[in-house]
Amino acid sequence: MKIIFLSIDKIDGKNVERIYGCSYSVYPTENLAISYASSILKKAGYQVMFFAIDDIERTMIPDAEIYLIHSVYQTIETDLKLIKRIKNRRVFVFGPAPTMNPENYLASKNIFVLRGEIEDILLSAIFNPAKTKSVSFLKSGKVINNSSAGPILNLDKILFPDRELSKQDYFNPKLAYKKNAHVMTSRGCAHSCYFCVPNSISWARELEWKRGKRGKPPVIVRSVKNIVSEISELYANGFREFSFVDDQFIVGERRILQLLAEIKKLKINFGILARCDKLLNLKLVKSLAQAGCRYVDLGVESFDQKILNDIGKQLKKSDIYKSIKLLNRCKIEPKLNIMFGTSKLEDKKFINETITETLKLPLNYCMFSIATPFAGTEFAKFAEKNKLIVSDIRDPLKGSVSYPHLSARELQKLNRYAYFKFYFRPRIIFSQIKKVKNFSIFHQLSSSILNFIKNIR
Repeated sequence: MKIIFLSIDKIDGKNVERIYGCSYSVYPTENLAISYASSILKKAGYQVMFFAIDDIERTMIPDAEIYLIHSVYQTIETDLKLIKRIKNRRVFVFGPAPTMNPENYLASKNIFVLRGEIEDILLSAIFNPAKTKSVSFLKSGKVINNSSAGPILNLDKILFPDRELSKQDYFNPKLAYKKNAHVMTSRGCAHSCYFCVPNSISWARELEWKRGKRGKPPVIVRSVKNIVSEISELYANGFREFSFVDDQFIVGERRILQLLAEIKKLKINFGILARCDKLLNLKLVKSLAQAGCRYVDLGVESFDQKILNDIGKQLKKSDIYKSIKLLNRCKIEPKLNIMFGTSKLEDKKFINETITETLKLPLNYCMFSIATPFAGTEFAKFAEKNKLIVSDIRDPLKGSVSYPHLSARELQKLNRYAYFKFYFRPRIIFSQIKKVKNFSIFHQLSSSILNFIKNIR
């Protein structure tokens, strides 16, 4: 049986970042959600391929018995158009968007939604979807939502992602432009930032949990042995750089120190996402550096304590500065993520103060965005209740909420201003030029810059 993963990787010329599902990217990124699923299907003996759609209206779709589509918020409209083009074949849709609203996708009896994490249910769903947990489908014109399978509690049993599926090499401009792989060492996040959308696998998992339970599902981690086995296998296949895409890489300090001790032996470069308050221990930060950590993405959002408190960040402003100082001391690049419009308390003055603060700090990277009320978040409930949503744009570089004192247009202008003030400084431009060591890197860097400029226009 032939199974094809269909994907629209560019919308309006912008790269869709499906592993996160809440933003666009200036460079192509690997989608672990489909890579995990592909490994399972291939082991079961299915013929599996990946097909990228360039033109939703004109691209000829190869024939197969079954199609799988990983759908995120950025791609809802295009994925629905794509589904309509598939006639008389079974289509399985998965990801956070269909998990949240399966009814939006169920246009015919041939379409099935796989909710939450799919690795444990995928094979059963293909064989008998109506009898499989966490599957939604149409029966006699009525939407049927089967009971939840619950979160996967043993991540070590999941097969490693299929790195051959997309037939594409990826790179990360925050590293050294070598062959890059995404690796996930845990699923879930224990914190309660009320605007937050985690990576698409964890978010689908959380949304499925919330269908019948309160709060968030438990954070589940992989064993050190299992993680090192995957990285070693990738290293043997030519990968030298790794992006750990856990929402919080540092889960359990002892476990992380053990993992870093093993990774150090492999001589790789990598980057992580982490909270500032998890990076206050010099021993831990030194261990990260010695193991090959070259950058850390820090979710900062604002430099005002009142705003941090209001959005449920559970972070002290002082810890932001302490973590940046420690990272720089250990020669790890701190990259800040700043988000405007998250709080009703925020105004132009607060935003300009935050922008000014980023310019003072020893940083080469900072991502600015506008808070988007994604379905399922507490921010979405707040925005809907207070009638703040002014458009259906799901782009964190474009404003989709408007406060009485701070309009969507003003937020967009401030966001654009922040990018130009931060990146178009001689020091920042020179730091990027220094990375250019050959034509390939020049091409990748220039493509990223052009995409970046296009995205913020």
